[in-house]
Amino acid sequence: MGNVHNEFSGTAFGPVVQAGSIGTLVLPPPTPVVLAGLPPAPEIFVGRDRLLTEILEDVRPRKAPLRLQGTRTAVRKWRSSVGTWEQGRTVVMLSGPPGGGTTALALRAGHEAAVRKWYNHQLYVDLRAYEDPSLKPDVVGALGALLRALGFPAETMGETVQARSMHYRSRLSGLARCGHPVLVLLDNASSHEQIEPLLPPHPRNCTLVIGRQRLAGAGLTGARQRRVTVFDEAEAVAFLQMAMTKARPGDERAGDLTDLRALAEVCGHLPLALDLAVAKLVAVEHMPVQALVTRLREASGPLDLGSGTTAVRAAFDLSYARLPPEQARLFRLVSLHPGSHFPTEDAAELTGLPLSEVTAHLESLANAHVVAESGAQYGTYRLHDVLRLYARERAEREDPDTVRRHAVARLLRHYVRIARQADAWLRYGSARGAGDRFADRASALRWLDSENPALVGAVRLAAASGFPADATALALPLTSYFDLRKHWDDWTGVHELAARCARETGDHTSEGDLLRHIGRAHAQRRRFDDALDCYHRARRAYRTAGNDQGTRVVLGQVLRLLQDVEVSPWAVAKAITRYERVAEFCRAADDPTTLANVLTNLGNLHYNNGSYTSASNCHLEAMAVRRRAGDVRGVAQSLVNLGNVARRKADPGQAATDYDLASKLFRDVDDRYGEAQALENLGLAHLAARNVRAGRAAWRAAADCFAADGHMEESERLRRAVETLGRRRERRALLQALTGRTTFGAGMIAGASGQAAGDSAGGSGQSDHDGDHDPQQGHDDHIGDGHSFDAAGAHEPQNVINIEHTDVVPDHGNDYGVVDDDHDHYDDDQDHDWD
Repeated sequence: MGNVHNEFSGTAFGPVVQAGSIGTLVLPPPTPVVLAGLPPAPEIFVGRDRLLTEILEDVRPRKAPLRLQGTRTAVRKWRSSVGTWEQGRTVVMLSGPPGGGTTALALRAGHEAAVRKWYNHQLYVDLRAYEDPSLKPDVVGALGALLRALGFPAETMGETVQARSMHYRSRLSGLARCGHPVLVLLDNASSHEQIEPLLPPHPRNCTLVIGRQRLAGAGLTGARQRRVTVFDEAEAVAFLQMAMTKARPGDERAGDLTDLRALAEVCGHLPLALDLAVAKLVAVEHMPVQALVTRLREASGPLDLGSGTTAVRAAFDLSYARLPPEQARLFRLVSLHPGSHFPTEDAAELTGLPLSEVTAHLESLANAHVVAESGAQYGTYRLHDVLRLYARERAEREDPDTVRRHAVARLLRHYVRIARQADAWLRYGSARGAGDRFADRASALRWLDSENPALVGAVRLAAASGFPADATALALPLTSYFDLRKHWDDWTGVHELAARCARETGDHTSEGDLLRHIGRAHAQRRRFDDALDCYHRARRAYRTAGNDQGTRVVLGQVLRLLQDVEVSPWAVAKAITRYERVAEFCRAADDPTTLANVLTNLGNLHYNNGSYTSASNCHLEAMAVRRRAGDVRGVAQSLVNLGNVARRKADPGQAATDYDLASKLFRDVDDRYGEAQALENLGLAHLAARNVRAGRAAWRAAADCFAADGHMEESERLRRAVETLGRRRERRALLQALTGRTTFGAGMIAGASGQAAGDSAGGSGQSDHDGDHDPQQGHDDHIGDGHSFDAAGAHEPQNVINIEHTDVVPDHGNDYGVVDDDHDHYDDDQDHDWD
């Protein structure tokens, strides 16, 4: 049913409920999940044909008013009607009882709309509002995940609901105007306040809102309301017959209409209850339908899921009663999982059973329709939200608190172990311990992408339930992933929480590491005051721990940050002196990691100060240090810095060689953004050598890399620059600027065609004042508002901070503080004051 992509696109980081006692397991609030694409629709779908037809008519993209021919008055009226039409929005509200098949119907409609090619993109958001109605989903995080799914640069999406909602509406409105409408499904919504910021504008876009009660007001005013009721008798019987004969072709019980009607009645005609009843009949081949009816009538329980769900409770009780003890235990314990989906290995950790045994149990539970395959990937399962509540109730009733805590502890330590292996692949290109589960860096990155929502939830679960050391141990190895993907919301939220946990346990070195990483995240977002605050808190933590090396590193980051804010010649000269002193100490102390980082920033300072020979020497030494350490990404970053120096020294041939090799190294470590930036600089070097064909090819390749990494605006900026090279007059002016002075940036080329670089790149500020990219920052910083380039004047903006001068510790894996299973705490006890 169309192209469906079920990769996780992001998470929303919400509040944490702290445990009143470390002896009590407290589950954190659910995390909204965003998918780029729609989950699979149910295989069996019967009845409701009329309602499905009506919903499809509701979600059909609206057409603009027909253009009127005739007088100017008629044309003005037409334009006015188009303007009014564009201010509208298409919203369809589906409401129905839990277990009533509302989500299944919405997914069926969404997939049918995709088959009819009504919408070019589909987004699915599970707000999970009913798992804990007392807590509201994090709308800011949900908007961030939606924007990432749409390829929006993380550094420009803002911090508040208002800012992100503005970008979200602007992006979806633009897609609709360009003929690429979007269908958004908001599942498990409980209030209009939750969904108002998530509603896309423009009538060509459409939102399907799914909840248990009708929602109205605000953005839902004028929405089409559709009530999904339970099956009627004929639909319920048809569902039972189709499900039974699909599982057991020729099942004679499917022809006993009287008993099937009785079964439908005792199940309340509710699809979820009917589905569980069928699973019982399929599991027990010779069980009479009437016998099942009798047992359902005898079942009862206290679970309050709202009106009309007594039948669901009865079906749950009967299904649960038939489970073997180990399967029942598995069902109860998987309800503690922090994600909306869980792989088989996570279930094995929760139960402490062998993987093969758990695999068989989950297959049996899926056959019994107690759990369902998620459709995202093989061996991944999910619980219906109502079933999750039921399973948690059973766990609280039947499993002692110590049993549940031990289950959670096993899962947390499993996550810590695997996260460290994945982190080692991201940082070093290999895992350094035995028993590594990943074959290569790409597989480690795929695991982190798919498990990110659960990993974020696991940190919250650990903090809320009295496992502070596990919260700290899990947060640290996630740093490099958050940095690579620029998941700043998850990064700052997880690390702040983990830093509090580290402080509670007296692990001040880990506290300093976490606070330092938060400072780097703030610095990348140009939130300098917040970054400085975190750096100072980190320095205090390091001093408390007696960790002098950590103190030196964080001091270097403070210097780097102050240099960005204070860029006077005196400040640069003072910073150079300080960095030279630190570099000498690192050489004497045999500290290659810090030495490489210090040399990189020292080289960038010399570069900015016009001392190109000194800059080149620093970058060459840093590259040699990184090569000995096996840091491929760091070597690539040093090559880009050397290429920048070569271009400034009017040596485009050497610059092209450096950039080309850097792009290949970035490709080897799956850093598509770094590859794209290196290729863009390669294009500049070719153009400086008047090799237009090679420059055009490099920029096209860079545009492809940006697009593959989800940065569509930067891709379009480069494609426009390539078009500029095809126009003779503008190409001549460009080449004159490049060959006359090597201080012309690709980020400014859009200005040659009449558009500022900041506008074409979404204001992301990816060029420094010379247009050079520094992949050690990736797309970290918003540099400025963008500057158009006047080819005739060939002016150079003076108020743009160099993107290379952002952080003493470059944004790669040399500085993340966790290397082995026991944290790589620094043990240098020498004390030096570098102030």
